Amino acid sequence: MTSRASARRSFGSGVPARWACRAGFVALVIVAAPGAGWAQDAEFAEEAAKCERAVDDARSLLVQLPASDPSRRFAESDLLTAMTEMAAGEVDECPDLVARARTVIETRPYRLRPGERMHGYGPDSQN
Repeated sequence: MTSRASARRSFGSGVPARWACRAGFVALVIVAAPGAGWAQDAEFAEEAAKCERAVDDARSLLVQLPASDPSRRFAESDLLTAMTEMAAGEVDECPDLVARARTVIETRPYRLRPGERMHGYGPDSQN
């Protein structure tokens, strides 16, 4: 058999022999060190649980603000961003986002003048 003929030979699945050997090596490397990922998963689960508790605490403060308050809208946005990033596997910015939301809830820096409304927000919005 020539080298080209052996290279074309497959292992029944249509995969050439040279690729099957490489795939076997990669599988061996992945199986050889399974413990490294478990520690990271446990650490992520702990950080995610801590983030979720912080978001829940901030939301308990958030319900005290009226639904039409613009500060509530901005705080909700920060908390939603924290939960979205946590769901995507990123918990690094969660403490900062929750702290910013808590500051907005406590200080209420966003105010509307009498008769002014935020466009597209609230139960009576036209959007």
